Amino acid sequence: MNAEVKTENSFANAIPEESVVDFEGKSYVFTETGKQTWKMVPVTLGISENGFIEILNFADFKGKKIVTKNAYTLLMKLKNTSEDED
Repeated sequence: MNAEVKTENSFANAIPEESVVDFEGKSYVFTETGKQTWKMVPVTLGISENGFIEILNFADFKGKKIVTKNAYTLLMKLKNTSEDED
């Protein structure tokens, strides 16, 4: 799900704020890479309004599906899997 947020007389590419996770001081979104597989991708954020947040590097996500719900659940799953492998 993508949305446009009106910012001062201009429009921006935006996603729901719940799509963004913060990990080790950086912001990320998850993109779907296959059935039940995702990749954590760095995102550059702009302003937020009405539950949506602007993505400044939106071109990096062209043609990709961004996870819009349960992003923190995916982060915890990824983190727990990484710890299990150590």
